[in-house]
Amino acid sequence: LLFSSLRHIFPGIGMKHFPEEIPGLYFTEKDSREFLIRKMREWAEGDKPDESAFYALLRYWQEDHPGELKEIFARMKAGVPETPLPGELADRLYGTRMEGSVTRMESFARCPFLYFCRYGLDLFERQDFSVQPVDLGTLFHSALEYYSRRIREMGCSFRDVPPDLRENLVEESVGAALGEDIRDVVESSERNRYKKTMVTRILRRTVEVLASHLARSSFEPDRFELKFSPADSLETTKIDLPDGRKIAFSGVIDRVDICEEEDKLYLKVIDYKTGTKKFDFNELYYGLQIQLIVYLNAAMEIYKKEKGKNVEPAAIFYYRIQDPILDEEKAAGEKYMNTFRMTGYANRDPQVLRRLEEGGGSMESFSLTINKDGTPRKGSPLMETGDFLRLGDYVRKSVAKMGERIYAGEIRAYPCQDGKDTACKYCPYASVCGFEQGNPGHVTRKLENHSDEEILAMIGREVD
Repeated sequence: LLFSSLRHIFPGIGMKHFPEEIPGLYFTEKDSREFLIRKMREWAEGDKPDESAFYALLRYWQEDHPGELKEIFARMKAGVPETPLPGELADRLYGTRMEGSVTRMESFARCPFLYFCRYGLDLFERQDFSVQPVDLGTLFHSALEYYSRRIREMGCSFRDVPPDLRENLVEESVGAALGEDIRDVVESSERNRYKKTMVTRILRRTVEVLASHLARSSFEPDRFELKFSPADSLETTKIDLPDGRKIAFSGVIDRVDICEEEDKLYLKVIDYKTGTKKFDFNELYYGLQIQLIVYLNAAMEIYKKEKGKNVEPAAIFYYRIQDPILDEEKAAGEKYMNTFRMTGYANRDPQVLRRLEEGGGSMESFSLTINKDGTPRKGSPLMETGDFLRLGDYVRKSVAKMGERIYAGEIRAYPCQDGKDTACKYCPYASVCGFEQGNPGHVTRKLENHSDEEILAMIGREVD
């Protein structure tokens, strides 16, 4: 506020940040230490510093803090400890039957030490008394599940709920989702009360969009919040490891749409996300994004048992829970609906595509364009039925390999790196592990980027 006022009074005044933009001027010992360490790392990588401030600070630390400087050097030379846990201790920490969400295995793929802290030592960040983004997602899921249950009780479909009834049900659903536990938190501040209003607005838009998506589709939402657990004895969510150890997943599938015929059933799995999550083949290949495939496997097995029919995968999608601010041009018609398109992959089979959405041209529900000759546009997010099944087999093998590494006691700080970003970027345990990228012995698992076609071919070779 002070700087804004000064710049308003003196429009021509410049601004610089200390110490980043003016090396050589440091106000605290902490600033000088950070600058010294950064330049020493660069020197270790072959980039010799030329700033006089660096050498002046180096002399200062040599003369006034020789012990601390020696410790800095020692830490930079030391690698990350790689001593694994003894097998017996790993069994005691994790149990011989590892049960839980798919997220825990994705955590190990990001970094073994992250997994050890979260699922071995059970460390958590302190929780704040506020409605965080994850709480908004949970609230939305509950409200949408309640809405879908109510329209079923009324014998309605998402396509034909009258506008007045839809509005009443939206308000009722958000109220029911709040419940007593979270109601006090929401009413604790104006900010949190606004978040309730925002969830109501998002739910209203979502049911409108859902009705529009289904208007030209043969699919119908069949389940919201479909739960599965080890108690269900699903073969696709249970992985056997050596020495009798097992991994068994549990989870909640946000939504399953089906199109049922006499001899088969087509199935579409949709996962709701509050961020801009997209299905990424590279992340799947490296174990970082396997949830949607595990959910597809589970849903197909559940419906095959219940219906006694062959089940074919029609699509896997992410639907973004969002409250976009749109300009006047985008707030109407086709451009408005494009904002709410789902992302993911659909089955290339023309019969499946017709059932997903009738008509040619640009699809409304997801990013796909059909050419005038009836073929999908090149580069469209499509897979063969066999590709979906191979992805399921690959994920099971990938999870088994990670499970063996976990029980072998691997807990080293070995974060994955995609481009310049590493798993350390948002890791809550970064202050615990001592990992410093650039230090000798501190290495990352660099992920190579491949095209979708290359990933499918690589997976095919591994599972066929």
